[in-house]
Amino acid sequence: MGVNNMKLIYKSMLWALISMPISWFGIEVSYALAHGSLPLFIPFIAPGYLITFALVGEGQPESVYEVVFYFSQYISYALLLYIGINLKRYMSKKNENS
Repeated sequence: MGVNNMKLIYKSMLWALISMPISWFGIEVSYALAHGSLPLFIPFIAPGYLITFALVGEGQPESVYEVVFYFSQYISYALLLYIGINLKRYMSKKNENS
């Protein structure tokens, strides 16, 4: 792994911090609006939502649900951002070479 790749990972992880307020807002608003608004927030919280329901079974304390949700949401956003940054670099290099 080169230095540039490590910088990309670091940059992705920093930008992924934006997923925390998005996740918190999505969960709080969906609970406050009696679950009717959850479809509006699914695009923003889908990665954490899907992973959490796959890993956490019924009957678990809410704190376990929240930890798994926020962690998986953060990792998912970091991965998506890393892929996006790499694609952007690849496309810009491809355009420079043509």
